[in-house]
Amino acid sequence: MSPIATVSDGLARGRDNFLSLRHVLAGCVLVSHAFFVFRGGGVSEPLLDETGLDLGQHAVNLFFALSGFLVVQSLERRGTAAYAKARALRLLPGLVAATLFTAFIIGPLVTALPLGAYLRDSRTWLFLLEIVPRFNGHATLPGVFDGLPAHEAMITIWTIKYEIACYALLALGGAGLIKRCPAVVLGACALGFVLMSLPSRIVLPDSIHSFARLGMCFALGVGAWRYRSRMPLDGRFVIGAILLSLALVRTTLGLPVMILAECYGALWLAFLPTTWLSGPLSFVGAELTGLSGLTKGPLTLLAGADFSYGIYLYGFPLEQAVFQFLRPSSPWLLIVAVLPVVLMVTLASWLLIEKPALALKPRGASRSVPQLDPIPEGQTS
Repeated sequence: MSPIATVSDGLARGRDNFLSLRHVLAGCVLVSHAFFVFRGGGVSEPLLDETGLDLGQHAVNLFFALSGFLVVQSLERRGTAAYAKARALRLLPGLVAATLFTAFIIGPLVTALPLGAYLRDSRTWLFLLEIVPRFNGHATLPGVFDGLPAHEAMITIWTIKYEIACYALLALGGAGLIKRCPAVVLGACALGFVLMSLPSRIVLPDSIHSFARLGMCFALGVGAWRYRSRMPLDGRFVIGAILLSLALVRTTLGLPVMILAECYGALWLAFLPTTWLSGPLSFVGAELTGLSGLTKGPLTLLAGADFSYGIYLYGFPLEQAVFQFLRPSSPWLLIVAVLPVVLMVTLASWLLIEKPALALKPRGASRSVPQLDPIPEGQTS
């Protein structure tokens, strides 16, 4: 096998690890939020003290970088209108279903209020509007999780508004502008870098700081696609960038350099020829030949499945509910207890909500994209 020198070389292989990475990153968010559930007990989330960002925030950075790389291809293939419809079908059905599940399945099971009072309370119904369309991760339900260190019901959804903003800006810029002037993507990435590097005495609103960070990651992914024939993929660059970020750790440049390093590292891993990423971690897209008919049927049903969005949506409310019922003594015991529940719920979400919604995506490609095999629909979010 010829070495992978650039992103284009990786695309030419026809195989990648994007689906596996998305599952790993969703698992990292689940782990990080298990520690968040224990906040108030002196428990710090992994990596927070060491890097200034917790494990979940690092995972979200990589989600945005991978998303930028994938969705720009969707825009070039489909055109703006079909692209917008495809993005809406990927995000909204799953989000609406998770919101209803949290409000009317988890809520009645854990609320301190009588069921009738809970359903009559206006806050129960306003919760739906807090999640869609406001994406308020701090929204609460009446009597739900009141006695826990964390009171939020769907903390993770705050990032979705930034993802939609990135989608919208990409569509407004249009594949045509990016094709004519690819440097605009580098400019967007540089702007995010500058905003992240401002001296501590210049305090940005949290929304601008978050969008600078996540937008920078998304722009890096888009840039990797636009400069795919020239962007190298080399593990030595990953190591060098990490060492550079460590050298700059006491400066304002340390954090943005570290974020760019990890995003580049994710793209490098996405095309790394390896069995441990493209094998068991992407079991739902595994090779199906040679299996017995009894086994092949269920696996065929799951081929190409992307559970990452479901884990992202349902993980936190289920962690909160399991914590309230079982009161495990450590975040790690909470993770062990909640993982089977999360997997069952996300499986149902994929089969009943997300996959049928993805089937409604426009199938016609209005533009041709060279050096690229069709991306499974679950990977384009």
